Amino acid sequence: LFFDKMIPNIYSGDILNNQEILTWMTEQAEGSHIEQISSKILEKLKKKYDDVTVVFYDKEEEGRRGLIQDLEEIDHILEKEGIPLVMMQNREEGTKWGLQNFPGIVHFQYKEPYLYQGDMWDIRKD
Repeated sequence: LFFDKMIPNIYSGDILNNQEILTWMTEQAEGSHIEQISSKILEKLKKKYDDVTVVFYDKEEEGRRGLIQDLEEIDHILEKEGIPLVMMQNREEGTKWGLQNFPGIVHFQYKEPYLYQGDMWDIRKD
């Protein structure tokens, strides 16, 4: 785990690969990034913050890197407003909140879910 702004970011790579771990830790410490969270952490964030935005995705989806780069720009804006933007690789959890297509965004405001209805592959248009 790596904590950024009190939000844990979960390492999901090979725990025996020291170089991979070092690279991951360096990226966490130096770069701007969107934290990967679990369902349990999401529940804690919803209790702590009035607004939380979650990107649900499937790791296998093509184009993910470009999407994350676009979301990083949005993360900077939300960060200034005190709104955490986090990611969760969990289709089941996303479906629980009403998502039918992945990747998808759910914004929780006062614990109520609001689904982003735009095109996730072209968020700059919306």
